[in-house]
Amino acid sequence: MSIAQVSVSYSKAEDRLLLRMNTRQDREFRLWLTRLLAGQLISQLHQALTEATGNAHSPELARTLSEFRQSATEQSARFTEFKPARLLPLGSTPLLVSGYGIERLPEQFALTFQLQGAKQLEMKISEAIVRQILLLLERMQAHADWRLDPLSPPRAGATGHEPTATQDAASASTPSAGVTLH
Repeated sequence: MSIAQVSVSYSKAEDRLLLRMNTRQDREFRLWLTRLLAGQLISQLHQALTEATGNAHSPELARTLSEFRQSATEQSARFTEFKPARLLPLGSTPLLVSGYGIERLPEQFALTFQLQGAKQLEMKISEAIVRQILLLLERMQAHADWRLDPLSPPRAGATGHEPTATQDAASASTPSAGVTLH
């Protein structure tokens, strides 16, 4: 299964981020991320992307290259309306994420979410998708005014629009992203 769209929105009533991912196989996964978990995930995604870049470089150069790539992701992201999928393997109610794991694999990452009821959702995703998820998480935590990054000032004039980054099929040079439910 490959990821077609990723959406992150903020629920003021829940004070949580809603992560929605749909696949080219018309499946949608809905997950709640708490403030604490979202902050940890943002930090760990940055670290994993920097480490993936840094295998052949100094830590400082790796961090700079990773930041440059993240900036390029932001510049090239296409924000479109999220298209819900027909199939909801986890149900229509978002599940609360209680933990996560990130592992670097050859040419991609494995991102695992621990869910309610001892369930796990494992996704094998490209660096491009990881960067899109990171971009959306950062934008929505700023919109929520969580101030997870002490260097980031609150964003003035945040809109209520739900940004969604779409991974084009044209980027066939990256391995297919996959989702597995355990």
